[in-house]
Amino acid sequence: MVLNSVVENALNQQINAELYASYLYLSMSAWLEHAGLPGFARFMRGQSQEEYGNAMRFLEHIEDRNGFVGLLPIKAPPTEFDSVEDVIAQALAHETHVSVNQRHVPHRGGKRRPCRTGDAALVHLGAGGRGDVVQGHPGGTPQGGRPK
Repeated sequence: MVLNSVVENALNQQINAELYASYLYLSMSAWLEHAGLPGFARFMRGQSQEEYGNAMRFLEHIEDRNGFVGLLPIKAPPTEFDSVEDVIAQALAHETHVSVNQRHVPHRGGKRRPCRTGDAALVHLGAGGRGDVVQGHPGGTPQGGRPK
């Protein structure tokens, strides 16, 4: 199976978004460690690793379909935060942004629709990045809400 070029481009952009999220959470972790909050720092480092894992799953998805992985430059994350509350607020805002974008790709007509890559089962990378396989649900979630 060969990926449609529109889908391939959207998946490459999602890899970039996941790697930026990993970089952002790593920056947050470093700031929290410096602020003397090792527990928060450890948590954010784990979030960084999770986002990196998500990027690798998208990369493998492209490769498994004989697509081309085109890595894009990763924007530098902020390195200074006002407080722990600021870190949490920025992390939540970014996670919301990434989660919304990964569920949609541009359709040929310019509209955004649920991502369909041609597979009967889509791998859902949202809810904690567990890679849950959700059969027959174009948005990657079963009826009744997000996977647990």
